[in-house]
Amino acid sequence: MKSNFLHRMNVDFFRYEWREMYQKNKEAIQWENAVFTWNSLFFILVVDVVLTIFFSAIEDGQAEALRLAAILPIIVILFILSHWIYRLKLNYFLTVGVIYAVGTLMFIFCSYMIITPEVDTSFYVLFLIITLLTTLVVDVPSRKLAVLFIWNLMLVITEYYGATDARNFRTLFIHGLIVSFASYLFGCYTSWRKLKGFDSERELIYASTHDRLTNLHNREKLYIDFDELTEQQELLGVMIFDINSFKHLNDTYGHIFGDRAIQYVAEILSKCEDRYGIQFYRYGGDEFVGLVRRFGEDRPGDLIPHIKRAIAEEPISAVDGVKIRLQVSGGYVEFNRGDSLERCVNKADEAMYLDKEQMKKSGQVSTEV
Repeated sequence: MKSNFLHRMNVDFFRYEWREMYQKNKEAIQWENAVFTWNSLFFILVVDVVLTIFFSAIEDGQAEALRLAAILPIIVILFILSHWIYRLKLNYFLTVGVIYAVGTLMFIFCSYMIITPEVDTSFYVLFLIITLLTTLVVDVPSRKLAVLFIWNLMLVITEYYGATDARNFRTLFIHGLIVSFASYLFGCYTSWRKLKGFDSERELIYASTHDRLTNLHNREKLYIDFDELTEQQELLGVMIFDINSFKHLNDTYGHIFGDRAIQYVAEILSKCEDRYGIQFYRYGGDEFVGLVRRFGEDRPGDLIPHIKRAIAEEPISAVDGVKIRLQVSGGYVEFNRGDSLERCVNKADEAMYLDKEQMKKSGQVSTEV
């Protein structure tokens, strides 16, 4: 049991693709870190207020209370600024930049306190807060080490110039390393769990919105996107395709070939998405529906012959080396305000069957080559 746990930790943690997973989930991670930054600043604000009140109440603590109170307005300003940035959903780097501003501010304050006698306790508390805070926000281990190196370098410099006792310098340095090492391990573990959580969530969202066979968006996602595009007035029309003689091909060459044919058509359609501003979905069986956006082609109906030629261009292999050149039929209808998805699909379907009848009359059917 123990060896399995260690093996799993070695595979999942020490061999984890940190940068790849960070890039895949970057947007979600960044905004969670923005929230964490805001909450952490609130925590620092509370700690500073409590320490100010505490030192004000004890004998001979007024001097340190004044030092803590002096930094209070700056923390309040940074707290309000970070909250404002978060609420307006501004650039993430501005939000995280606040935490580095706090870090720099804290170390300037700590540098002043180190030179002043009998303030070691407050310094340790602030150093622990800032190392934990920055280690948790920075997600890639190498960047965590870089941040901790900077913090400890500033610690050594400030203590070197402020220390009156060599033993005190060694003690502070050792304590700083211990705090940094513990923060690094804790930060790596929490980042690992966070990245895996985001990655699992992303995979679940992908599975719920995509068709497993073709990797196109599924029918449920079609309804969601149709409502969003109509609400934003960005929908121009609806396009539909299906594979000609698909039942005959499926019965003759088997379901494996049928799946391969569906995947091939989906691959061609997916290449048209970015190029022509059409988002395609697997509607069911061998049918595909496309939502045409307003910023795409001016005359999307003219794209149907082009897409049909692209699909028929390359034959695909069936059993015993037989190659089949697929033929599809397509239809397009413009969207009118108030139309439902079902109405648009039915109209496009009628146009597609007219296209199919014309192809039958002209003898355009799937042929062996």
